[in-house]
Amino acid sequence: PMVWAELYSVATHDVIQQGGTRRGATMLMLWDWHPDIEEFITVKQDLSKINGANLSVCVSDSFMEAVKKDRNWDLVYPDLDDPKYDDKWNGEIDLWRKIGGKVKVYKTVKAKYLWDLICTAAWRSAEPGLHFLERSNKMSNTWYFERLIATNPCGEQPLGAWAVCNLGAMNLAAYVKSGKFDYKNFGLDVKVALRLLDNVIDQTYYFFKENEKCAKDIRRTGLGIMGIGDALIKMKIRYGSEESLPVIEKIFQTLRDNAYEASSDIAKEKGSFPKFDKTKYLKGYHIKNLPKVLQRKIGKQGIRNAVLLTIAPTGTTSLVAGVTSGIEPVYEFTFIRKDRTGTHTMYHPLFEEWKKQQGQKPFDSAPHQTVQDFAQGKPDYFVSANDLTPLEHAKVQAVAQKYIDSSISKTVNAPNSHTVDDVKTLYMAAYDLGLKGITYMRDGSREGVLSRIDDDKQEQVKGDNGFSINKKAVVPRPLHLEGVTYQIDTPVGKTYI
Repeated sequence: PMVWAELYSVATHDVIQQGGTRRGATMLMLWDWHPDIEEFITVKQDLSKINGANLSVCVSDSFMEAVKKDRNWDLVYPDLDDPKYDDKWNGEIDLWRKIGGKVKVYKTVKAKYLWDLICTAAWRSAEPGLHFLERSNKMSNTWYFERLIATNPCGEQPLGAWAVCNLGAMNLAAYVKSGKFDYKNFGLDVKVALRLLDNVIDQTYYFFKENEKCAKDIRRTGLGIMGIGDALIKMKIRYGSEESLPVIEKIFQTLRDNAYEASSDIAKEKGSFPKFDKTKYLKGYHIKNLPKVLQRKIGKQGIRNAVLLTIAPTGTTSLVAGVTSGIEPVYEFTFIRKDRTGTHTMYHPLFEEWKKQQGQKPFDSAPHQTVQDFAQGKPDYFVSANDLTPLEHAKVQAVAQKYIDSSISKTVNAPNSHTVDDVKTLYMAAYDLGLKGITYMRDGSREGVLSRIDDDKQEQVKGDNGFSINKKAVVPRPLHLEGVTYQIDTPVGKTYI
């Protein structure tokens, strides 16, 4: 699998471009029973390998129980000499066993050994993540007709073969008025957003007929959120605190209930998704947890979309909106962002606004002011990702997961001093809290899109715009350059590059 993983990685990183400028994204996943799982877990400790894809281990409930009870764990694969292999093997070991397929045990290890390997690798290089895929299948709204086999690139959307994700996000920060969250208008807008995403399914051009059939049979949408970090700051509530959890719960319950109500109402108007089976659908895990009035409405009117909600990272869209991404807190109140337009030093606007209210100069206009000086005396609701304990991160995700019918993209940030044992505690808590997936990032373990500014490690100088910039050695342009000029046809004539 690692040979194929590298090929997929190169294709994604160097060949596939979204809109011609943004590189593609891929999630590669391998089950916990696979004979090559040890290599899969450890391969990205060398960050030059498979750097065009994210890696996650598909974790089963039986593996987690084996870890807890210190049992042996078999690494297995179908017997290649079984005459059914070529026609019947589809990558699912449980289904293979059900049809009487022969299985070969390649190696037996302690489940805790693999668990230690996963946690150590995540501690060293922030990968692999975990996705509890057996749990996702058990809880899926599509349990009676679809087998979820992997997730999209950031892990928030478990998908079956040929399935697609159709994502949109509500900006929570926009609903905080005078320190209070406007649940009524938020709920009304959720209904509009759900209708928009449902319309996208029919308006999209599909390159593959298999994608189109799957999308229109299931009508999966992925309505989520962004700006929760900003919304809580505007309400003066510390993200991850006990005070924040009931507020976060009410927000997600409002999101869920209004989305499901809208989807059922659209079904009355346009019809339910083609794979809808009322008796079976109402037995789904998330459906049974809906308010009884919504269950009755679905039973009477049907539902337009099989799966409705997800929480994606919203990296670029949240940047455009000027708010925190997905379900994440503020990453850092002063940070460096690297993207295709270059390297930028950025400052959180709500924090700058607060500093001005205190009569203090903003960071970028105060000479000789360090990041630590800038952060001095801030209220505790100005909390950044690295200020939170990993368990606080996980608790917020767990509250949201109760109401999200697919999964959640969430990075648990941890300080550099975090230990491998801390990772083990966190990953086990993620399972016990009912999460479907989790990703971990220890500060300094690898370079990411965002990075903290450390005054002890970087010298900063003032740019012409007054912003602090990193001082780097100036590389002179060569006196003489050689090149090739290409003639290219464009829609408005020829151009020369």
